[in-house]
Amino acid sequence: MGESGIPFTYLTWGLSRRGDLNADGSNLNDPIYVPRSAFDESEIRFSGRSDSPGADNSASALAERIGVQQAAFERLIDRTPCLRQQRGRILEHNGCREPWSHTTIASSLSANVS
Repeated sequence: MGESGIPFTYLTWGLSRRGDLNADGSNLNDPIYVPRSAFDESEIRFSGRSDSPGADNSASALAERIGVQQAAFERLIDRTPCLRQQRGRILEHNGCREPWSHTTIASSLSANVS
């Protein structure tokens, strides 16, 4: 039996009563904005800061981590059809789907024939 994937939406949320991106009174259920490019700082900014004890947070270390984060996010968008197709806008509700799934049910019946 085959079944199409369940629809879903990538969401973001805010902390401390901030981040209500769609102004619906809740900061727990806002669909993400998919940037045209993860490398365009006018659309999305990565901090690159590390909170690990003793981490190097110099300008060059931050720039290197930011580049890694940007590249990883860009790959995620490119490899995820629903994100790739909605670049430059807020993700539509249930605009993504889990993969198609196949279910096989098998059973073994043993009959005692005399």
